[in-house]
Amino acid sequence: MPITIGTGPNPPGFVPPTPAGTSTTNNPPANDPAPATPPAPPPPPADSFEDTASTAQLKNAERALGRAGLFGGKVDGDLTAATRKAIRQYQAATGLEVTGELTKQTYKRLMGLNTRIKADKKAKKANVRVGMKSARAKAIEQRLRRLGYDV
Repeated sequence: MPITIGTGPNPPGFVPPTPAGTSTTNNPPANDPAPATPPAPPPPPADSFEDTASTAQLKNAERALGRAGLFGGKVDGDLTAATRKAIRQYQAATGLEVTGELTKQTYKRLMGLNTRIKADKKAKKANVRVGMKSARAKAIEQRLRRLGYDV
């Protein structure tokens, strides 16, 4: 006798598969979206090195930001909200992509700035920082106004 597949009684507990897009009830399928999961945080910039930087490198970055007049917090190697704010300000001022992340490019530029500031101090040159009201700062502001800048 030949075997016929798909005919005859089903074994007890057998539930036939439901084709995709159909429902086992007479109700139309619900269009309720799946429960929302929080979006994943954006990946760090490709040249970020915060996770691999040493504490000494992070402290050097904080010191350089402080010498630039952008950071007044504790130099401890922790990237706090104040440190990230200073990094964003530095990135904006230097034309880098503003992310608030300490990228390799940001770190490299900060170290260059740090070197220049140290050289100026050794040469007894006065540095101009944000908020300074020295005679040199006032002279620079006057020159910038003559060039059309709003200072």
